[in-house]
Amino acid sequence: MPLPFTSDPESAALQFILRWFELIAAGHWTEALALIDSPSSYGQTWSRAQIEARLAEYGPAGGRLSSPATTTGKRHTSTGRFADRSGFYLDCDLPLNGNWSDLSAQFEFLEVNGQYSVALQDIHVL
Repeated sequence: MPLPFTSDPESAALQFILRWFELIAAGHWTEALALIDSPSSYGQTWSRAQIEARLAEYGPAGGRLSSPATTTGKRHTSTGRFADRSGFYLDCDLPLNGNWSDLSAQFEFLEVNGQYSVALQDIHVL
């Protein structure tokens, strides 16, 4: 689902990501994955199985996405603009097992026809 241009695209992108986490936490995988417009810059289109595998690799207990609304601790984000002005990225900690973790999802928002196309770039520990 393309993200429309706004005066504060980073805030809109963060709200998009938190909604995406909420959908997965609620088990709405089809809806969450449908929000991703493009494969990553290296051609990967993330599937439910790939995301679940990455979460399972995280720590001895693995990880289950929690609702961001009820997650405790401090959430960290990092954002930056691409040098070619094609868009921006936003990294956001994942809400796992009720706490904000150091496992992050990196999303890219690329300008396409007056809106931002959304890609899940990677899930990794920062």
